[in-house]
Amino acid sequence: DPSACELPRLYKILTFFGECSGLKINILKTEIYLITLDNAAVPQLLQNFPGKICKFPRYYLGLPLHIRKLPKIEVQPLLDKIGASLPGWKGKLLSASGRETLVKTVLSSQPIYHLTVFPEQKWLIRKIDRLRRSFLWRGETPDKVYGGHSLVNWPTSCLPKSKGGLGILELERFTRALRLRWLWFQWKHKDRAWNALELPCDWRDRELFAASTEVTIGDDKMARFLTSSWVNGKTLKSMAPTLFLKSKRKKLTVQMALHENRWIKHLLPLQTSQEIREYVALWEQVGNVQLQEGTEDTIRWRWTPDEEYTTKSAYQIQFEGSYSKLRLTPIWKAQTEPKCRFFAWTLLHKKILTANNLIKRNWPNDPTCKLCGIDPETPTHLCKDCPYSKQVWSQLKSWLQLSVLDSVPMTGSIHRYGRKCRVKFDKRQRKTFDGIIIYFWWNIWKERNRRTFQQKKLTSKSGSKSV
Repeated sequence: DPSACELPRLYKILTFFGECSGLKINILKTEIYLITLDNAAVPQLLQNFPGKICKFPRYYLGLPLHIRKLPKIEVQPLLDKIGASLPGWKGKLLSASGRETLVKTVLSSQPIYHLTVFPEQKWLIRKIDRLRRSFLWRGETPDKVYGGHSLVNWPTSCLPKSKGGLGILELERFTRALRLRWLWFQWKHKDRAWNALELPCDWRDRELFAASTEVTIGDDKMARFLTSSWVNGKTLKSMAPTLFLKSKRKKLTVQMALHENRWIKHLLPLQTSQEIREYVALWEQVGNVQLQEGTEDTIRWRWTPDEEYTTKSAYQIQFEGSYSKLRLTPIWKAQTEPKCRFFAWTLLHKKILTANNLIKRNWPNDPTCKLCGIDPETPTHLCKDCPYSKQVWSQLKSWLQLSVLDSVPMTGSIHRYGRKCRVKFDKRQRKTFDGIIIYFWWNIWKERNRRTFQQKKLTSKSGSKSV
């Protein structure tokens, strides 16, 4: 608690600082925030220190600071700022690829500063995702969009392009990667003022950090006995999960734990056979460990060549368990327009609004293919199996001298057929071929829409020329 003599001293320090720096100190503009202080003691303390009594939260460097958990109402300006961008962009007049670019470059970047500093707020991420999702698929605010407008589900859209997604930032994983910076700096910059404070990292962040680092112990006090990965790149917590739950001192450092084998008394008594087995395993690992006098504990990052932390590597490693049957990376390198590449991505996921997908949404539709008028309309039928599409593709192969593709059977999915065709070409020619087949799919889709909405149609020869 402050005393009456401390504030006059603070006033002298500020005055002295102003004289030394040439700056003018305006005490009248000073704001005072009370933390665990009785309001009755304030008038006496401030007799010789004029200032304005204020309440939390306090905005500092653009961030709302509070002594307790930040109320939702204090985060609402961030959501308002993101939402305010949408009407001015007139998203309905933009192509899907144009909206994708704005989502990646603007809507995904605006909350990063806030999310780096504060602990994970899932409700906030859900709100931001709703804004991003509605603008991506409809170019509208969320109140004018519902689930049926999202052609591909949001988790798939947020996967990296190498995993079959659009590469939109998955904010929960990305902010976790950003928060690992605090744990890394705690090791690398031990003299920073915030190092002794509680970091905005939860147990998931610490688990990921432990899995991503390897610690070499010296005689320093940084490495944690149970939670740092100092035993052959593993944590003792992972080797003895039962004893970890039982441990009385989970934050014990390696130095303190090994001194006279203090770690043992924090695990006793052993009551089950599982605890005994884990205890023996721990003893085999740490029984003969000797600290290296005169050296500090060191840490290395597993996912980069230079063994230094990067946000990119921390983000990407979280997708290592993801798997996609579709290998869609080539479409993003194809020699074609962005809107056509976006359409091809949607098509290969079989999510374009053909009759079968309209039926799932209970939207009005004619289930028959508009090009042949015989078979049910599906993405695979429309762009590969329809007689009209086959005629257009056959003429394209003839005009572009792609006879090498005649031996490729038109069976299986669109994705599988495209990959079979692709391997027939030299690597230097594949980007060109990818562009040709994407333009083929794009113009087939345009012809389908022409017949549906304009009641006009092109012959297969004219359709080939449009490609």
